[in-house]
Amino acid sequence: MEQEVSPSEAAAGSQALQGTLYQALSSWGHATRAA
Repeated sequence: MEQEVSPSEAAAGSQALQGTLYQALSSWGHATRAA
């Protein structure tokens, strides 16, 4: 079941993933500093 992913789709997906990761890290950092 192979699915072709266009470069723009892959880029959008990785950008969304990076954004989510960044948000999680930054909120975790804020929580750590506040503690």
